[in-house]
Amino acid sequence: MLSAVPWETGERGDGMGELPPDESLVRGAMERAVDGLLPPPGLVHGVIELAERRRARARALGLGAGACLAAAAVTAVLALAAQPGGAAEPVPPLPAAPPALSASPEATSTPQRAAETAQVDDDHRRQVAAALRDLLTPVVTEVTPVAGDIDRYQGRGPEGASFTLTVQARPPGGGPLASPCAWTDARPGACAAHTLADGTPVAVHTGLAADLPSVAARARFDSGELFVEIVPDTSSRVGALVATERLLAFLAHPRVRSLATPPNDT
Repeated sequence: MLSAVPWETGERGDGMGELPPDESLVRGAMERAVDGLLPPPGLVHGVIELAERRRARARALGLGAGACLAAAAVTAVLALAAQPGGAAEPVPPLPAAPPALSASPEATSTPQRAAETAQVDDDHRRQVAAALRDLLTPVVTEVTPVAGDIDRYQGRGPEGASFTLTVQARPPGGGPLASPCAWTDARPGACAAHTLADGTPVAVHTGLAADLPSVAARARFDSGELFVEIVPDTSSRVGALVATERLLAFLAHPRVRSLATPPNDT
């Protein structure tokens, strides 16, 4: 039977001898750490019994082992007390993983949107060709879109003359202009400013191309700007014989006004 070690003098009310200074500090820290916690019934009791058995074993092994085991008991009590059923605040759950990104609508519909855009352009060009043919007769009698050039058309006139026509729609310009000729391209010939019946400003250019008459006009509608040009047939030496009055009537027609908006801006 082991004799009492020097620091076990006197008796405690709980049946345990007086603890050495280092173990007393550890035990006090343990009691303060678990003070106020509400562990599950029987949980702490088992841990303390385990600590007591290890402490008794440590007395036989040496002075330092008792302190290490008591510290291990504190760690065990704190860890177990934090489990469900104790008074410790539960650990917040990990945030849910973000949902997997679906394919971008723009990426998945690009081929479809490209096809729709091409269809809109084709419809717009057919309308322009029909308006040129119907409203510029008899100078221009047949008009077909030129492949690969969205703004260019090929027209035919009397005696097989071939005219190149350009019809280009642009977004509306900003701010008023002192004269319609102020925003038109620099072109050889003369520019005359006109105003349609509804107040739309129009600039009409007349001049020569290969010594043959040519005519061009630019109108600024509320919905957009429309540029129209007729180039003479230099091979057959036939000029663009569209008079200014006919060109102004063409621009004032409701069918043409609706074509002033760029097709894919509607």
